Amino acid sequence: MLAYDDRSGKMTTEPERENLKPCPLCGGTLEDTPAATIPFVVKGCVVIVKEAPADICDQCGHAFVANDVAGPLSELVRDAVSRKTELAVVNFSETLVGA
Repeated sequence: MLAYDDRSGKMTTEPERENLKPCPLCGGTLEDTPAATIPFVVKGCVVIVKEAPADICDQCGHAFVANDVAGPLSELVRDAVSRKTELAVVNFSETLVGA
């Protein structure tokens, strides 16, 4: 059975509708994104992390990461900030493979 999802503005089946996760910030719909690009600004350093698994809100664009991703992601950002560069672009999946 098809149903209209008010949050995403899309037609969806009932099982899909039950699996939708609402954004805790704006109420939009979180979409699983296996290769998201997430920007961070820390102590004047801009760090862009590419190909990170995250849930991205379809309305506000905020990224949410799982606990098992948060640790390695934080480490990547801390490492980039410690190098005292103004801009760093790192690839999440390549960095994990190289570790």
